[in-house]
This record gives sequence, C-alpha cells and structure tokens, in this order.
Amino acid sequence: MVSKIYCRQKAALEALVCRGKVENNDLVGSESGELNNDSRRKNLAVFVSGGGSNFRAIHEATMEGLVNGKVTVLVTDKPGCGGAVYAREKGIPVIVYPRRSSVPEGLSTSDLVTSLRKYETDFILLAGYLKLIPVELAHAYPKSIVNIHPSLLPAFGGKGYYGIKVHEAVIASGARYSGPTIHFVDEKYDTGRILAQRVVPVMASDSAEELAARVLHAEHKLYVEVVVALSKRKFIDSKLQALAQISFDIESFPKVLVDAMEKKNAQKSQCDVAKGMNSLFKPFIVTAREKRACPCCERSFSSEEAHDFIEKCTPNEESNFAGALSFQAA
Repeated sequence: MVSKIYCRQKAALEALVCRGKVENNDLVGSESGELNNDSRRKNLAVFVSGGGSNFRAIHEATMEGLVNGKVTVLVTDKPGCGGAVYAREKGIPVIVYPRRSSVPEGLSTSDLVTSLRKYETDFILLAGYLKLIPVELAHAYPKSIVNIHPSLLPAFGGKGYYGIKVHEAVIASGARYSGPTIHFVDEKYDTGRILAQRVVPVMASDSAEELAARVLHAEHKLYVEVVVALSKRKFIDSKLQALAQISFDIESFPKVLVDAMEKKNAQKSQCDVAKGMNSLFKPFIVTAREKRACPCCERSFSSEEAHDFIEKCTPNEESNFAGALSFQAA
C-alpha cells in the first residue's frame, strides 16, 4: 500500500516541480480557521531518543528570540542520549519515560501527564522520539503534540520506518523526491494531520546517509518555522491553496488519497478525489501549456520537457490527470 501511495504522490510532485531543480518546494497544510493570537510565551516540552539535533535547533531558536516560547522540559526514553546530555548542559530539566526494568526512574504515563501539567506545557514536540505516544497522553494534549518524520508522508511512514531505514526505502523505491513532514500526533505512528512538508530532491548517486544528511538539514529549518507558527497560535497557509483558490477543501493531496481509502464506497471515493485533484492541478496544466514553462518557477521548458509534459498529454489525458492519481478499488 505504501508503494501505491508514493507512486501517486511522486507523480503529483513531478507535475508540480521542474525536472532537476525544485522551486516553491514547501507543501504546507493549514488548520481550518486561523487561531487567535496569544502573546504569552509558550512552554515547550521536547521528546527525544537520540542525539537531538532538531531539539538543539529548536532550543537555539528560542534563545535567539525567534520562537515565542521556551523549552521547559525534555522527555526521553534514553537518559544517556545526546539530547538528554545537551538538555542538562543547558539547565533544562530531564524526565525519563517510560518506566521499565532497566530504567526504574522512568515515570508512568499518568505521572508523565502530571509532570507536564506542572510545567504548564502548551506544546509537545517529538524530535526523534521513537516510542509510540500513549492514548492517555494524546487525549491530554489534543492538537498540541507535533512530530517530525523524515519522509513525505504518507509514504514511508508507520511502524518500522525510522532513521536510516526511511532513506534506504526511499532510494530503493526509485523516488526522485523526499523530505520531512511535520504533523499532529494521534494514537498511531505517522497518521496525524499534516502541518508542513518540504521537498528534498533525491540524487541518482545518493547513498542513504547522503540523503539523510540533506533531509536532516531541511528538518532543522522546517521544524523551527512550524514551532514559530505554533508559538504565535497561527498556522502556515498553503502555497498550493494560494495557487488554486478552488481547492481550499484539499488540505494535502497525499492525505486526500489516504482519506479516500478509508471510505466504504471506493468508487465514489475515486470520483471525489479525481474531481478535487482536477480542480487543484488544472491551473498548473493551463500555465504549462500556454507558457511552455514550469508552472512553479516559470522556467522555460527544454524541448524534452515540453515533449514529455505537453505533447504527450492529450486533452483526454489532461481531463483524466487527477483520476490517474486516485486509488483503484482493492
């Protein structure tokens, strides 16, 4: 199923960005309705399991005044990890969770919720935390727990997809694009509402380690941007929504496809998705045909690109472009 999702996602991305160079590469979903401004500094709890490079980027941003908030506590399942060491060096309290035989000082879930409330936590930021968030914690902080994942979800997400394994799977699939996703957290791995994504090109010569390094660099920037938005109680507007006003009901095209799978009427789902995708992509196709240029960055097509994107796309194929992205009934 993941491969099907990614094939459609990759096809959509390749229709949006020019070959060899990614422009306008932020794919950002927005919460329905802008939340009211709140000038109070937000208290941030960060969860880590490893070196915590995203945690460091966020902490540095708070210290520089970029974020209207402060890291008040760090939670980890590995008390000796690099992220925990950094927190102690900076005077940030460290909580160990969960409790297990090898870590008797770890807290129970109820005690963790109590501790987070003691720190008056506004947002929980998962930054390389590998444990599944328990239902009790997810319910205690609805739409307030955020995670970053090193792929363009829903592709290469879920249980077992973490760290270098994600990048190995991306390269093995032959995908041309990857990148981080930031999303709200629910009771499952990597299934919460998508807040932001950033496209990172996959080079033909990439090793998993090389791709991981580039994605991580994008993670640091994107996570800080999202935390800045969260700390101001605002959500980022989608560039796709700005380019296609008619598609305001489409938050994120990968998510639309996943939602369609969950509907009982598979044929109706395909029809709904196809209509929505046609509305979303029509402005791009029209621009490409009329200007013979990339609809994102307006770079003129090469002769090969013009042939692939325009001459090969007959009017009938154009009308069915979005339909090709929808899922076939199982």
